[in-house]
Amino acid sequence: MSRHSNGRAQFRVALWPIVTLVVVTALVASVIGWMSLRNSARAEHAATAACSEGNLNLPVYSDARQNVVDQILRAYSSSAPRSGDYCVTAVRVESLAEAAIVISSAPTDALESTITSAQRATATSENRWPVAFWESVVLAAYRPQNFPTWTAAREDAYINSGEPAMIQALAAAVLADGDRAAAEALLKDRRRPAAGLSDAPLAMGETVVDAKATAEIFEDIQVPFRAVRLTPAGSVSEKESRAAATLEDFLRANIAQEPNDATAAVLATAESIYPAAASAESQASNNTTAAPTSAPTPDSAATLAAVVLAPRD
Repeated sequence: MSRHSNGRAQFRVALWPIVTLVVVTALVASVIGWMSLRNSARAEHAATAACSEGNLNLPVYSDARQNVVDQILRAYSSSAPRSGDYCVTAVRVESLAEAAIVISSAPTDALESTITSAQRATATSENRWPVAFWESVVLAAYRPQNFPTWTAAREDAYINSGEPAMIQALAAAVLADGDRAAAEALLKDRRRPAAGLSDAPLAMGETVVDAKATAEIFEDIQVPFRAVRLTPAGSVSEKESRAAATLEDFLRANIAQEPNDATAAVLATAESIYPAAASAESQASNNTTAAPTSAPTPDSAATLAAVVLAPRD
């Protein structure tokens, strides 16, 4: 028997493979959706369980550069830190007595003395104090300057007496190329308040430099601000002191902990002349009655102002 063609294509598509594919696709989508909901529920349950004791405020005190510290504390709190069964939120407080951790640029001996004077005690040894942030010392001016190096600016530069003592000390050290005697002389003879040089080129760090001035960095000289955890005392509880360890861990994981080569070359000199800078800073604070003629413009970068340039002929 022969086959005859009617001129039309002689094929048909079987329906059962399509039905099977649709059913399988629907089943896979259902399973994925169910797993997603289950994982989300588990994560929510885990988060709730991890914070079963609720939220804990971690009190942090800083003796300078509060705008930079606030940025760091916001970043830390946004990382969802946990301490035991508490969710932790860092809050800045106004006194060392209230704090579970303190952030300061002061060298070890000076900082320990300050802590002891406040009837507090450190919870860890110096080698366990993490760097919270680095502040760059910069030269800035209202007029263009042609200094190729820090030491080339020595004869023209003043040290801003309104800066924290360690900033002043490091500025003097780098201008003196690490020579202690020369750095001490700069602290004695070349310190001026920014308000007193309102008509002259000014040098300030990026976080406080006037919007109309420019800053120059020849070598990136940086002051370390370290975080020091304190033992419980007064209003500071044991659980707050323990929570401070999570901030230490956050800083170690996110902030460089060793100075760069340029900073390391002059840091010891700066620390050795710090007492002179601190004494001068204290006297300046007692004698200052006038405010700067122009308000500083904060910047999100973590850098400081340390030197004011003298007028050039």
